[in-house]
Formats: sequence, C-alpha cells, structure tokens
Amino acid sequence: ERDKYLNAWSFLGKRVKVVKNIIKPDFYAVRRRESEDPEILFISRFIRQKGMFDLLDAVPGVLRKFPAARFVFIGSGSDAAQFDAQVREANLSRLIKRIDHLSNAETAKYYGSAWALVFPTYFPEGMPMVVAEAMAAGVPIITSRTNFSRSYMSPGDHCLFVDAGDSKSIEEQIVQLLSDHQLRHRMSVNNRELAQCFRSDVVAHEFLEIYENIHQA
Repeated sequence: ERDKYLNAWSFLGKRVKVVKNIIKPDFYAVRRRESEDPEILFISRFIRQKGMFDLLDAVPGVLRKFPAARFVFIGSGSDAAQFDAQVREANLSRLIKRIDHLSNAETAKYYGSAWALVFPTYFPEGMPMVVAEAMAAGVPIITSRTNFSRSYMSPGDHCLFVDAGDSKSIEEQIVQLLSDHQLRHRMSVNNRELAQCFRSDVVAHEFLEIYENIHQA
C-alpha cells in the first residue's frame, strides 16, 4: 500500500509511514490443541469475494484424501443463504457447519482446535484481521496474496498461498497442510512469534515515534 501511494505521489518520500492494527489480547491467549479429526476454519463476512464459495468447491477433493475432515464457517452476510443452499445441494451438511456472526472474542475458541484457517479472499483487503488473529493464536494459515500477507508472511513459514478464485489450488494446499504435522507446527510457532509486533504496546510505541517526529519537524 505504501508503494502504491509513492508510485502516485513520489514527492511524499519518507513522509509516508506504515502503521499496524492492534491484535486483541484474547487471541494471544488462545491455547491450541488440534482436534482429533482435521478441522478447517473460515471466518469472514459472507460476501462472495471473501472466497467461501471457492473453499466450498474444494471440500470434496479434500474429503477424498481426509474423509474425517470437518469444515467450520463462521459469519453472515448477503451471500450466506446461497452458501447454505449449495451446502445442502452438495449433501455436505454433515461435514460443513456454518455459524452466524459471532463477536470478535467469541471466535477465539475456534482457533484453539483448528488445524488451519483458510481465507482465499479476492476482496481488496488491507490488513484482514481474521488472518492477523489466527496468526496470534498460532494457527497455520492458507490465504491468497493480500497486501498484508505479502508484506509480512513467508510461504512455508507462516502460510501457504493459494490463487484467489482457484478451488483446485485451495484443495491442494489444504491437503498438503493436513498431511504435514511438522509444517503445521512450524507455522504455528512462527505465526505466534510474528504476531508479537502487533501487540498494543508495540504498536502504540510506533505511533508515538511518528507523532514525536512530526512534532520535532
């Protein structure tokens, strides 16, 4: 995002600063213990561009490799009714559960048992908080290349990248992650470490430095 600003207004130079959102303490406090059977989590507003239909299309392929896998979708929105209808039409209601919108704090417990968060968005995202919160909770992440993920996350260390709108890509990355316990463990540890720079005290200090520099200018 900074680069886009500077491409348009290069004269701003060093005056453009990147700041972060704060991740709430609830997510740092999550104690993870993977569920006995694979559990894949999706959390977002239910609008098509967030990628829930692409994930839904990937489900049958994942189930061929992991028939015990379960999928939890949390959220509501304009496309929720169509999503529910497609789940019923595909006869997947036993394996896919959609939970209407929960408060931010209420979602934290679902990170504790999830094997992965999958967020294949192609919405124009800034810093999608669902990815940041999963990161703080130590959840392995599969996501598309958003500004946030490209800026902070390394594939194989913090996440696996998928091509937005490509259900086959989503299927393949889910299967890879579910198949590799060491990969999930590495991502979990690395994500918790990376999330430390989004703590309230760290972000507040960065803002304070910006204000002090402005005052001294």
